[in-house]
Amino acid sequence: MIDSNYPTFEPGEKIAVRFSHQRYTEEGGDYARLTPRDYGILMHRVFAEARNESDIEHAIELLTVNGDISPSEATQLRSNIEAAFANPVIAEWFGDSWDDVRNENEIIARGQTYRPDRVMISGRKVAVVDYKFGRKLDAKYENQLRRYVSLLGEMGYTDIKGYIWYIAANELTEINNQFT
Repeated sequence: MIDSNYPTFEPGEKIAVRFSHQRYTEEGGDYARLTPRDYGILMHRVFAEARNESDIEHAIELLTVNGDISPSEATQLRSNIEAAFANPVIAEWFGDSWDDVRNENEIIARGQTYRPDRVMISGRKVAVVDYKFGRKLDAKYENQLRRYVSLLGEMGYTDIKGYIWYIAANELTEINNQFT
């Protein structure tokens, strides 16, 4: 006996299959076109796992194999990242010259928690990066990054550069040792 309060699949009905990578794309049509928001989520996932450039490729491969992105979306991500690496500052972040790379690690100070996207350390030299995926250049992001730079200075680092990387807008804002 079939319970009418619990709907079930009836023979002859059509079912739709939605692959996990489709949640990152515009509804219908070309699944190679990522929505701006979800493009940012994917890029952030790729960079969060990467110490260097080869880790980026590995992260993209994993997203593809796991069905999170399609092969055409993987190609799009690779192309966008390759274009970004034309900037020598960005390319250096994912080079092998850093002693330590911290992705998404917390800084706890005076009872508050801060979480820069990427901190790279080599001796007393530090670069801190926050990724932004929207097109809007916002002063609050600069204040947030100044806070990161200040906290790293309090930790004893002397050569600190901070960056806000507006990925979609292809803009890089640099903040140097400006403690507030």
